[in-house]
Amino acid sequence: MSAECRARMVAWAEAGAKLVRSQDTCRPLAVGLQGIWVPDAVQEGHFARMARIPGVDTMTLHRAAGNDFDDLLKRHMGVVLDGKMPLVWGEIYEKAYDGGCQELPNDAVRKRARTIRRDLGRSFDDGVDGYLLWQYAYGQLRVNGKLEYFCGEYDYERDDPVWGVLRDFDLPTPR
Repeated sequence: MSAECRARMVAWAEAGAKLVRSQDTCRPLAVGLQGIWVPDAVQEGHFARMARIPGVDTMTLHRAAGNDFDDLLKRHMGVVLDGKMPLVWGEIYEKAYDGGCQELPNDAVRKRARTIRRDLGRSFDDGVDGYLLWQYAYGQLRVNGKLEYFCGEYDYERDDPVWGVLRDFDLPTPR
């Protein structure tokens, strides 16, 4: 991502935070990063800049479930600790479906739920304050008598075993 695009992202987040705060001072406001495809030092600087936006209370990072996040966490935890902000994994994803909404081979949906179970515990043990999944998808639905599919390759559908993982997770006591 170019420096110009990163600057526009910061400007957009600043304008958005100002607008939201002008209407609502009660709820937390989060900004953060998905992969911006730049060297680590550039990404760290961009993350730190986003964390300094007035009105921002929480920082988020997006990542694949189960990927080693030690380095990512070390690089960004200092920013949030300096600012005394919570850090949330936002948009945790792992591909479980093909482009036609069919489950990938080898029990991919259950395998993903097991990955998330391990990842969830490790994340909280390592100091992350929240854990959000990519997105819910309704899946198969009849619309005007026609069968339609609302899904994506990384989505979590209504019968996904990950909901049981989240329900049964023993959430740690907040710091």
